[in-house]
Amino acid sequence: MTTEAVSSIDTSTEQTERMLSLSDALFAIAITFLALDIGDVAGLVPGDVGQFLYERLADYLVYFGTFVLVGYLWWRHHLIFRYIKGRNAGLSWLNILLLALVAALPYPAALVREARGMGLALAMLLVPLTAIGLLLWAEWEVAFHFRLVIPDLPVETTRYIRATVVSTPLVLAVASVVALVSWQRDSSQLCLAAAVVGLLLLVAPSVLRLRWPTPEQAVEYLPDSVADAEVSADVALADSNQRARSMLTRIRNGSDADRLKVLTDGVVAIAVTILALQLRPPPIGTDITNSALLSNLASAPWYPYFLTFGIAGVFWLGHVRIFERVQGVDTVLIWLNLIFLMFIAFLPLPTELLAVASKGDAVLIEVLYLSVMFIVSVVSFTMSTYAMWAKHIARPRSTRKADLMSITSSAIGCLAFLVAIVLVSATGNPAFYGSFALVFLLRSSIIKAIYGERLTER
Repeated sequence: MTTEAVSSIDTSTEQTERMLSLSDALFAIAITFLALDIGDVAGLVPGDVGQFLYERLADYLVYFGTFVLVGYLWWRHHLIFRYIKGRNAGLSWLNILLLALVAALPYPAALVREARGMGLALAMLLVPLTAIGLLLWAEWEVAFHFRLVIPDLPVETTRYIRATVVSTPLVLAVASVVALVSWQRDSSQLCLAAAVVGLLLLVAPSVLRLRWPTPEQAVEYLPDSVADAEVSADVALADSNQRARSMLTRIRNGSDADRLKVLTDGVVAIAVTILALQLRPPPIGTDITNSALLSNLASAPWYPYFLTFGIAGVFWLGHVRIFERVQGVDTVLIWLNLIFLMFIAFLPLPTELLAVASKGDAVLIEVLYLSVMFIVSVVSFTMSTYAMWAKHIARPRSTRKADLMSITSSAIGCLAFLVAIVLVSATGNPAFYGSFALVFLLRSSIIKAIYGERLTER
């Protein structure tokens, strides 16, 4: 039995911290690499960007669908390890095997994109997803059997978790079977049906709650060695309040934000690093001369690279500020964050298109680029607003004025991209493309003019 105080609010302990850090890093790499190949513009013909994007529309849908499924599996991993507080060799190796499958997911996802409508390709994606679900179930059962979970878990909690982790591989297994039947019958309709069945996994938690309701409160365990320590009740209460547990213990599926922040930092770091892949040296076999080096330096897409890197940095700083205002996360904030990461990982595609745009393609590509940025800014604004007004996860705030200033800052960011999209679309003039940058630079001045004081970092 553990000798330290543990809670389902905490997402890791000293025993599980490094295992979970590795898990979050692998999930971040896998879900970011899902978008790696869809940014290939090798087949782009100048002046034919619209057709190029249309022909690859199904590829983008595969990316979004696969991202959602992998994000869902991370969410299930996050859930069970809120209750698993110990580690043994069996659990560690199960998790390593699970991560091996996660890291390999970009391969079958690429096959699905290349072989659209083929049941075999879809089965090659769904089968490893099913195996990951089975390993999550096995991890929970091993942890429960060897008492690596929080001691004295309520029966309702164990039933809820088991039902949740069992449903994941079951739904994916049904989808895999449909995909295999589609392969045997060479039916694209059954292939589509298999994809729909797989995405039904997202509604499984809502259905399960009808039979196994989500536990109302967080689960905490305070061993006698801690309970009997020479600490006054007032000091213990103050410490508890400082750790911001009073509200979190009353919400469903609430936890700290540590793992979500690690996942986010990983995806952002990998996505902006992928941007640098566009800065290519001279091709192999080229005569390397001073003139060739200077020509390569001049032709590198520095402007799109630094522009997107800077905007991604702004979004990341906004994310940091959002999570400085919350004491934990719930299901809504987790899914908003996953959608945020979905489009952050997608950024290299419009950036590469921007780098190779011809004069005739400029307007369409810039509208696409600005639209992706607008979506990211809207999701970021939604997260900021939710984090601010969701009383069960928000930290105590100083003044209503500070709240309004923060919301205004996020709203101006959304408006900047929207105005740029309208101007470029309406005029056909790509010169308006950089208009949003000026608004970003002047945001603080605008807010100061509205509220009469400078917006603080916090």
